[in-house]
Amino acid sequence: MKDNDIHRNVKAFISQLLQMEQKEVLSVEDEDILWNRIEKANQQYTKTKRTRRYIFSSGVAASIALLAVIGWNLQHRTQEIETDYLSIIDTEPQENLPSSNIQLLLSENQRLSLDGKEVEIDYQQDGDIIVNDEKLEVKEEEEKTKFNQLIVPIGKRSFLTLADGTKMWVNSNTRVIYPVQFANGKREIFVEGEIFLDVSKDEKIPFIVKTQKIDIKVLGTQFNVSTADNGSISEVVLVSGKVEVKTNLNKKSILYPSQLFSYNALTDKSNIKEVDISDYVAWKDGYYQFHQQSLDIVLKKITKFYGTQIEWDENVKGLTCSGKLDLKEDLASVLEILTKAAPVKIKKQNEIIHIYVKP
Repeated sequence: MKDNDIHRNVKAFISQLLQMEQKEVLSVEDEDILWNRIEKANQQYTKTKRTRRYIFSSGVAASIALLAVIGWNLQHRTQEIETDYLSIIDTEPQENLPSSNIQLLLSENQRLSLDGKEVEIDYQQDGDIIVNDEKLEVKEEEEKTKFNQLIVPIGKRSFLTLADGTKMWVNSNTRVIYPVQFANGKREIFVEGEIFLDVSKDEKIPFIVKTQKIDIKVLGTQFNVSTADNGSISEVVLVSGKVEVKTNLNKKSILYPSQLFSYNALTDKSNIKEVDISDYVAWKDGYYQFHQQSLDIVLKKITKFYGTQIEWDENVKGLTCSGKLDLKEDLASVLEILTKAAPVKIKKQNEIIHIYVKP
């Protein structure tokens, strides 16, 4: 085999590896530089009058070693990102987090408990943090903290503006992990629960939303992300723009406006369908809206938001309803409205709410 054939084959192999990893790590120029280094190494063997077969073998060996290093680095970088987020979640001492208030975690030594049903947090470009129009006093030694966390408990909501201008509505029972300042050409956050995002557009730096089972990649757009059942069920609803959704098994899907992407990690099944986006994003404005929606789904949303145990029989699942529920109302008022939208009756027993179909 001629040297130029080896060159062509190895370059093709490198490109295939990068496509498999789905990371744009090496440019064409970088590949040429690496190949030239391999060729120079081969020339050293040529000077010592080794056989051509040995030169070929050494070139291939060097190429394989190079590819192995590239692959290891790609895998290591991905694992490192995942480990960072998961370690932050797993090591968080729950006893320091009163369940009734929104929590803003700036570091291990500075944790804020924010009272109120809704809290607005604004990260400014100069590094200041504004909470409900008041500047937050951040301890100087903690300004270099890599990640902050926003934890919104059951029955509360929050609005967060990141330093790049991205706006985020954070729903009840949700955790968001994010850097104080985006750096190193990367904009990335981690979510457990439900958020609505209005992403500040940056053509050079995509915005990545990571969950335990899927990643969403965008340049600038509006969309809703929600996870349930310990992250095994994920949904993305796109309002505007275009997003790419990738599962943990590297399956990619492109989403367009008014489409819902749903994914079940337990079965590795995904689906895309057209929806009325207001049914999925109205919560950010303080209400749930439904158009011929399954009552089963409506009750799951109410259970998630209010954190009360609600049970219903199989007959309830076959009902649909339309209407609007004001999330500022207490649970009793919301359920009363629900009885007017669907033929159901409500009974409370031992702190558990039971929903039945009217006979």
